[in-house]
Amino acid sequence: MNTKINIYLNLKKKVKKNFFFLSKLFIKYQNAYLNKNYKIEDFFFFVNDNLIYIPFTSNKIDKKNNYSFYSFPATIYSEKQLNFSEFKIVVKNFIKNFFYLNIKYNLLMITNYEELSRIDLKETNPVSVEELQTINLNLDENKIFQNMKPNHKNIIRKVLNDNNFEFKIYDYKNFLRGLMSRMMKMHEDVSGRKTRSLETWNINEEMILKKRAFIIEVSYKKKIISYSFFYHNLEECCYFSSVTMRESFQLGGINHTSLWYAIKFAKNLGLKRMKLGTTRYLYARNENLIDTKKKNIAFFKSRFCGETEINVTVDEETNIKS
Repeated sequence: MNTKINIYLNLKKKVKKNFFFLSKLFIKYQNAYLNKNYKIEDFFFFVNDNLIYIPFTSNKIDKKNNYSFYSFPATIYSEKQLNFSEFKIVVKNFIKNFFYLNIKYNLLMITNYEELSRIDLKETNPVSVEELQTINLNLDENKIFQNMKPNHKNIIRKVLNDNNFEFKIYDYKNFLRGLMSRMMKMHEDVSGRKTRSLETWNINEEMILKKRAFIIEVSYKKKIISYSFFYHNLEECCYFSSVTMRESFQLGGINHTSLWYAIKFAKNLGLKRMKLGTTRYLYARNENLIDTKKKNIAFFKSRFCGETEINVTVDEETNIKS
């Protein structure tokens, strides 16, 4: 029994180390963002000698028990890559664990294009299938740059050669009080509304002061026009949020170059991966949820040409019977 518990704990420890989703500050941020104090629960399962770990949260939606991970699908982590048949077995046993007939859930499988080709999406009816990209920071800096699409490289070179632009990176070493307030104000000015609570911005500041984030400030002709915020643990960094003044959109290359600076900075920190997020929408049950803005952002990030993974999200409407 103790051996099995140790196996469980070792996988959980590995997942917490490798994925920023389970870091304390990210969880603190999610509780503040959703204005609810969720408790993370654990589900362990073996399928074909492959240990499965699902960290999840629960709440009630329309009197139904809902299982996910905050506002995200609950990711299924495993020691070895799951195929879709094994994934369906895991989902069935996860549901069975709660003894509820009337539940809602969102679960996510990390896979690849080869396994995706074996799934009949029309018959299976998943919530979504997305391509995500990650920049391998173990690669040489020149190699990372050369991997980008030619147009991206040309845009970045153009910005770097324009003396009107200035890029400043702030982390715990040189952080300025009031910096997050200025990003918050710009975010609200551009959005025309208060986008999230003051507490979440304060947690962003805490992330920086506790060596878990950095912010890139962009000026053009001495005027601040953009901010980009990046969160990280000891392994990987994620593109958390950004804002650019609308009148500066026409300049072009601001986000391209900010992200390039972030990639280089994360690499110098000794991190292993830069998570770019969704780079292509491959399937959506409700295509109306994928608007042009989302598609454009995904296309922009895809041009950095990182390593791909596929995320398949399922829920109670997905066909997992076969």
